[in-house]
Formats: sequence, C-alpha cells, structure tokens
Amino acid sequence: MSLQRIIATVVSIIVALAALGMAVFIFNNVSSASKAALEEEAIQTIAPKSEKTDSIVTVQVIPVENRNYEGKLFVQGRLRAYDKTDLVAEIPGMLKPVSKRFKIGTRYQKDEVIFEVDDTEARLNLQAQKAQLQTAITQMMPDLKIDMPESYANWKSYLDNFNVNSSIRTFPKAISDRESYFIALKGIHSQFYTIKSAERRLNKYQVRAPFNGIITNVNVGDSGYLRAGSPLGTIMNTAKYEMEAAVPVADLKNIKQGRSVQVSSDDTGKTWRGTVKRIGDMIDPTTQTATVYIGVSGSGLREGQYLNAAINSRGGTKVAVLPSHLVKNNKVHVVEDGQLNTKTIELVKIEGGNAMVGGLADGTKVAQGDDLEKLIGQPVRIIQ
Repeated sequence: MSLQRIIATVVSIIVALAALGMAVFIFNNVSSASKAALEEEAIQTIAPKSEKTDSIVTVQVIPVENRNYEGKLFVQGRLRAYDKTDLVAEIPGMLKPVSKRFKIGTRYQKDEVIFEVDDTEARLNLQAQKAQLQTAITQMMPDLKIDMPESYANWKSYLDNFNVNSSIRTFPKAISDRESYFIALKGIHSQFYTIKSAERRLNKYQVRAPFNGIITNVNVGDSGYLRAGSPLGTIMNTAKYEMEAAVPVADLKNIKQGRSVQVSSDDTGKTWRGTVKRIGDMIDPTTQTATVYIGVSGSGLREGQYLNAAINSRGGTKVAVLPSHLVKNNKVHVVEDGQLNTKTIELVKIEGGNAMVGGLADGTKVAQGDDLEKLIGQPVRIIQ
C-alpha cells in the first residue's frame, strides 16, 4: 500500500471518531434539556397545591376554663371611732359629786351619769306648778258635776290619782265639744304644757353617757360651778369603729357597699371581720384615690391604729385565667369555626403575669402568637 493511501485512511478514521463524539455530545445535551423541561412541568403542576397548603397558618391556642374568683383588694388605713360626741352643759349650777371622776380614760356605760347639777330649786319650782294645776282642776269640779255629769267621773279619777312628785299625766279625753270648750276656758292646758316643759328641762340636770364609751378629752373639772353652754369634754364609742382606706379609682368599680372585709393588725397579729359601709365620691387629685369606710368592731381596737384590710371585691365571679400579654384593649384573639377573630372581654384583674377575664365561654380557643392582627378573618389551623 502506498504512503498516500495510508494517510488518507488515517484521516478518515479520525474524522469518523470526531463525528461520533459530536453526536454523543449533542445527544447528552438534548436529554438534559428534556429532563429539565419535564421537571419544570412537574413543578408547575404541583405548585398550585403547595401554594394552597402554605396559605393556612398554624396557631397555638389556650382552651378557656372558667372558675369562681373571689377577688381581694388589699388596702391600709387608719381606725377612727364611729361615734364621738362632745358633751355640753345645758343647765347652769353647782356640780354634785358622782361615783366616777371625770378624767381622760374614764369609761362609762350607756345612760350612766357623768355630771350632775344640783336640781333642788328646779325640782321645788316644778312641784309648785303641779300644785297650782291641782288647785285649778279642783276648783272646776263643782261646775263640771252640775253642768256635765257625764264628764265628771273621768276628771274625778284624774284628780284622785294626781301626785305632785310624779310625772304629770295626760288630761282625760273630752266627751263633747261643750266639755272641751269648758276646759279650755279654765286655762289649765297652758299650765299642763308648762309643767311638761319643766319636767323635760329637769332631766338636763344630769349629763348621761349616750353610749358605752371612754372620755378622750376633758375641758372642765368634776366639781365647782358649771355655766350653761360650757363644753365639758368628749366621749368616744369603744364598740364601733371605722377604718378609712384610700382606694385607687381603677378599683372602685369592684367594690360595693356591704362587701365583707378582713381587717388585721401587723402589731398585734389580731384579725376582725368588717363591712364596707360607705364609699366616698371625692377623688384626691394628687393620688387619684377615693376613701372607702369600713365598719369594724371587736376587742383590741383603738382609735388611730393603722390596719390592713382585704376587701372582697368580687362575689363569686366566673373568670378565665390567661397570660396578661394576650389581652390588649380589653380584647383577645379567638379561633372560631377555623377562622381567627377578636372578642371583647371584661378585664377583672391583673395579678403578676396573669389576667383574670370574664365574658368567655368554657372551651373558647384563645390564640397566642405574634402579629395575630394580620391574620384576623383568615382560616387557621390550631394546635394546643
């Protein structure tokens, strides 16, 4: 074989191999493109389902379980006597000695005599007036017996039982107008009322304790001459007290008159039962508080004590306990029928990190999470 034929054969083989390699390269590229196109088509087919699945957001919820809540409001305040009376002399005269000295700290029982003014002269004048009335009635009896015998028996009985040392009795009731005019003409009615006034005034010669109490202030001695209108001192009721406590305006809505209160003293360790008696209307502009008056009684209480009080601010209210950060502007987010909504609630109290709320039914699903406002009205899935 000639050299030229050999060279031509080699060149032909090289060209054939090159053509074969090019064909393989093209085939591989075409297969890759087809595979990519198929994968893209498959993704486009599945994508709508995936997009639909991703649009339903999953939120965590807390099921509501209501319970009875006896809320307590803790306050402090000073104790004051419910009854404190200034004693005043209405009648002038010399003081008579009594069984107890009129001094600060002296205790008296109700109606016990504290002061007694000498009433000898006033008593004698009263007896003289009664004697004059007895004489006037006696003088009219003959005329009454002749002109009105039907009325005579009543007046004779009245006169027979007349006693200048006893309290005067009411006149017999007139049987007729004639009798009534006759009695009025004799002028004995004016004498009767003058005597009644003198009897009432005679009672003022003794100053008696208006209640069980103790003397807290003394202005006069317990002997000597007493002038009318003189302030004698002050007596305080030791059986009834009131505690004055400042309550924030925000808590006033939870306090009602008549609510029970537990009152205690840190100094003595004692406790007492009290009741909310009154709630003041005036708001202190500096502290934004109002005064609540708590009635309390019992042994061991003294005016001026500082005491603690736990007021029952709610009476058996049904509340749900939720994390306080879930409550915003008296509203919470809830899941209802697979959709996120908002619901208005009643915020009863916040204690620590918990909020006591009312207005939610048992089983209500309260949502928790961030940016829930953006999901309001959208469907959601829940996890507990």
